[in-house]
This record gives sequence, structure tokens and C-alpha cells, in this order.
Amino acid sequence: MQLQPQRNRYQSLLTASVCTLIVILSILSFSAYYQRDLNSDHAIQILMAYDLRLPQDLYYWGQDRLGSLIAILAHGLIQITPLSPVVAVSVVQYLFLIAGFIAFSSLFQSSLLKIILGVVWLLPLSPFGELIQSAHPYAPQLALIGIAVALANQLMQIEHLRKEPVSGWRRIWTLSAISTCLMLSIWISDLSILICFLFIITVLFHRYQFDIFSLSVWRKPRPNRADMLAVAVPFVAGLLFIIFAKSQAMRRVEGYSSLNSPDEFFQVVSTLFNAAVETLTFRHGILLGLHLILAIALFTAIAFTVYRSLVNSQLPARLYPSPWFYFAIGSAGLSMAALLSLNWVHHNSVKLRYFTAVYFFCWLSILLLVQSFQGKTFRRISALLLCTALVSSFTTPQAFALARSPSTIAQLQPFRALAPAGFIGDYWSSYLLCSVDPANLNCTPHERNWKTPCNPQEVSQTPSEPPFSSSRLRCLRCTKNALSAPNIYVVKG
Repeated sequence: MQLQPQRNRYQSLLTASVCTLIVILSILSFSAYYQRDLNSDHAIQILMAYDLRLPQDLYYWGQDRLGSLIAILAHGLIQITPLSPVVAVSVVQYLFLIAGFIAFSSLFQSSLLKIILGVVWLLPLSPFGELIQSAHPYAPQLALIGIAVALANQLMQIEHLRKEPVSGWRRIWTLSAISTCLMLSIWISDLSILICFLFIITVLFHRYQFDIFSLSVWRKPRPNRADMLAVAVPFVAGLLFIIFAKSQAMRRVEGYSSLNSPDEFFQVVSTLFNAAVETLTFRHGILLGLHLILAIALFTAIAFTVYRSLVNSQLPARLYPSPWFYFAIGSAGLSMAALLSLNWVHHNSVKLRYFTAVYFFCWLSILLLVQSFQGKTFRRISALLLCTALVSSFTTPQAFALARSPSTIAQLQPFRALAPAGFIGDYWSSYLLCSVDPANLNCTPHERNWKTPCNPQEVSQTPSEPPFSSSRLRCLRCTKNALSAPNIYVVKG
């Protein structure tokens, strides 16, 4: 009788140890401080953290989207600690990643599934590495959704055990926190609107006990005014905040939300299909090809298991996955449909990083479905899941390298000797050069004809740019500071 609790403690300790190792490997490979392929997209977060100007910096420099939550929190951290901007950004970046992992892992009872989630979340497939890097805010976007899911799931579990709704201040504060997390996620990324819509549908299905198979509602609790107020206040405040933030953005990007024509839609689909065929034939490397083969085998095994459970009378008549399975698979499908339809994705050559949320929600839905399997079926498919996740992580070999090359920030240390100085260079290196010492170095990218306005105000007085302008000027004040520096360097390459 006493062996089981002791075994559970050992299992929990082992799971925590493995997950901690995954976190450490991820930090040493993908945090802004240790990353070896840092570029200006990553560096802008560091520069914003040092020189944050509100309200114009509520969005990523030069855009009216991608809420700058990482930069704002990192700026606050710099004010109260002696951390450098790059370290502060790294800390905030991984606090979100760790919080997101803890939140999503609360949906699983199996230690193995939690470890697989950790691998997928913190050591992702190489085309989706932006999930854990600082350039794009996928980590806080998804982490906030994860926190909202974990809080809602906690309420669901308590109600299930007590057979009655949770009441009192605890419920009100939890609902307010859920609503706040969802609105922050929408501020960070417009794509979260679709995901939050599915979140609301999932919660309503649970609250009204809607049976998706019989299409019947068998419990209809009356709406609670306190609940509605707890959700509505953060929602309205968040909506007003987003409207205000967009009105203060440095630049409006025209055509960002325009839709593809039918021909463009099929071009996007064709590009993805061709990429899949090339991956399957190992043109993008052995590991990516092997990962796709394992993913196809995994999908086939899961589909066969689900089909067999539905038609074989000797097995349980029906699988009962978590309600969050439907949320996850719906989020993956709806996000995929939206991205295929957006002209922005087509215009930017269908970069796979745009599908990062689809990648994660596909994995989450698979893990939640497999959790409903039992016995040998669960063990066999879990083993295949683990193999697929490990191969996925090996596509980023720098995470497992014994001999590590210096990080980008370490390689840039000699530039500090040139301070105070201004740098003019190619976009992908210009802002990066200043990230090593934002207090004493100022940078600006050159235009494609190698011209930078002597008066930065001229930029804001020019006619509105055409849709999808190729201008790389992110920060007008940075141009002014760079041109006012006592020493100015033109950087090639």
C-alpha cells in the first residue's frame, strides 16, 4: 500500500528533472543572450526594452501589430535590477515559456505526455523555432492562452468534483484573470481572435453540458451576473486598450489583413504541398524527412485506433477526450484556414514560421487525444509520439552540441570599444550591432539605394506607403540618434 505513493513521488521527481533539463537546453540554445543566429528582428526587442517610449511603443517598432509585452516587462525589469537589456529580454522570454509549459502540462496526467509536451514546446521542429525565440511574440501569445486554459480547466475540474459551480470571489477573480489573459493575447497577435473565439465556445459547451454526439443540452444553468461582469470588464478594457494602441502605432501597414484571390490561395496550398513532398524525399535533410514519415505513421495509427474504437463492440463504444482536445484541434484548423487565406502570407513567400500556432495546436490536440487511450494502445502510440518529438528536437542540433560556438552577443562585444557611435548598415545587421550596448551605440538601416534621410522627420512627412512597402526603417528616433553620434560607421554585410 505504501509503495504506490513512493513510486509516484519518484515518478514526479524524474519528470521534473527531465523537464528541467529540457528547459536548460532550450535556454542555452534559444534565449536572446545565448542564441547563435540573432538578427535585427530579435535585436529590436532588446533595443525596445532599453529605450521604451509609451504609448508609441505598445507595438513592435514600425508596425501596428505584435504587442510588445516582452519589451515592456523587460524594460520594467531593467529599472529595478542591474540586468542588461539582452539578459532582461531573455529572462522575460523564458518566464513566459516556462509559464506556458506549466499551464498546458496541467491538462495531462501522464508524465510521459508532459515530457513530450516539453520537448515540442521548448525544443520545437526547426522551421518553427520562432516559437521560443524573441523576434516574434509566439511564446507570450500562446502562453497567455495556456494560462487561460489552465484556469478554466481548474474551474471545470472543481465543478465536476463538487457537482456544483464554484462561487465567491475565487470564481470572480479567476474569470477576470481568464478574460485578461485572452485580451492580452489578442493584443500580442490578431490571430488570437480566432483562438479566443474557440475558447469561449469550448467553455460554453462545458457549462451547458452540450453532448456533441446526441446534439442535446441536458443542463441549463442560469447566467450569473457576477460572472458576466467579471468577464466583461477586462474584455471592454482590453478592447479599448487595443484600439488605443493601434491608434498610436508608428506606422500603419496597409493590406495586412487583405485576403488572397482564389489563384493566390491555391498558390499557397501548392507551395506547402511542394514543401511537404520535398521534405518527404529528404531534400531538406534526413531528420526533417524522417520526422514527416513518423508524423504520417503517427496520424495513421491514431486514425486507426479511433476508427476501431467506434466500430468494434468489444472496445469502449466511444473515446472521451478532454474538451480541450476540441479546442486545440479547432484552433489548429481555424488558424490554418485563416493563414491560407491571408494575402500577407502569400506576399511573404509562405514562410513556415507563420504556421507556428498551427504546429503547436496540432501537437496539443494529438497529446490530448492520446491521453484518452488505454493499455497497450496508449503505450505504443506514446512511444511513437516520443520518437517523433525527439526527432523533431534533433532538427535543431545546436541544442545538443557538446562544443558550442560563441553566441551572437559574445561575438559583438568588440563593437563596444567603438562607443559612442552610430552604425548604418543592412537591415539584418544594423539594429543587431547596437543590441550589445544600447546605451552607447545607435543604429539605423540604409535604404536599398544606400540613402538615409538626414532629417528623420522627412520620413513621416512622405506620402503613405503602398501596401507591403519594402522599407526596413523601424524606428525614426533611432535614425536621428545614429546620425547625431560623434562617430558614424557604415557597415557592410
